[in-house]
Amino acid sequence: MISGEIGDTKREIVFHGDVMNTAARLEQATRDLRRAFVASSDAVSGLTSIDGYTLEPLGPQLLRGRAAPIDVYAVTERGGYTATKLDPLRRGTST
Repeated sequence: MISGEIGDTKREIVFHGDVMNTAARLEQATRDLRRAFVASSDAVSGLTSIDGYTLEPLGPQLLRGRAAPIDVYAVTERGGYTATKLDPLRRGTST
């Protein structure tokens, strides 16, 4: 990952790199897969505990800008929100 500052009048911090690109693509995958939260298998393998959460394997997903598919898991809090429950909130309507 590369970070830096840009701008003369209004300074902003920017981040570039494969990690940021993959995170953005996984964020897009939440909408495509209709899930509230997804994580790569690499991220899941680094967890020390998943107490209170359920991991649902979604299989290899081809993400834009990636040459090879990435294994993705849906992450839900036990007894928590599902994509179906969150979907009305994404459209701006109330339940």
